[in-house]
Amino acid sequence: MGWRTIWVSEIDPYASAVLAHRFPEAPNLGDITKVEWSAVERPDIVCGGFPCQPHSTGGAMRASKDERDLWDECVRAVRELRSRYAVFENVAALFGSEHGGFFNRVMSSLAALGYDAEWEVLRASDFGLPHRRERIFILAYPAGERWSVSRNQAPRDTKQRRISHQIEPRTAWRSEVGGHLMERVGWSVEPAICGSDDGIPAKLAKRELHALGNAIVPQCAVEGPFKRIQELEAQRVAL
Repeated sequence: MGWRTIWVSEIDPYASAVLAHRFPEAPNLGDITKVEWSAVERPDIVCGGFPCQPHSTGGAMRASKDERDLWDECVRAVRELRSRYAVFENVAALFGSEHGGFFNRVMSSLAALGYDAEWEVLRASDFGLPHRRERIFILAYPAGERWSVSRNQAPRDTKQRRISHQIEPRTAWRSEVGGHLMERVGWSVEPAICGSDDGIPAKLAKRELHALGNAIVPQCAVEGPFKRIQELEAQRVAL
């Protein structure tokens, strides 16, 4: 999209190695709890996925009682960096975490910082991929910014604020690989990875499978919050 990653914050060795390979010019700030944000180059967009283990249905769902919860560190980063946009991602179960209390905590803390927010639940299958991988994306920006850039615009036709837990079966999907159009018929959406149609071997190395488990589907981020940022910026410049 023509954007530049100026730094990352990661402590997992394997994930750090992947980031170093993908973004060799971006320094790794390490443990987010120890970063002095006043000494860091200020970005236009802060983007991150705060740990999902406290909220995932695959765990104990201890939410704010889970020692892995890092939402307060996300808040600290936004407070000190004051970026134009902040994008956060988590599992869709975040909505029900603490009976909705944790999501309210997320929205309330952003509002206390002077940010408005909108959110979407996006799945890989929304973009033609034959698996579910449902995730929530939260886009925050300074309060009032949305009205100033879009008050004369028609409402965005998206799945904004949609909460859905239905799997949409597909009997066919198409993709371009190496310039060749491929069409595969007879597969339906699968909720898990390492299935028959996602191309991931069941005996994949544990660290690689762990990395995939923490990864997002790029199409979801690009077609969701990232293009929304482009829309907002284009409207702001037009005004």
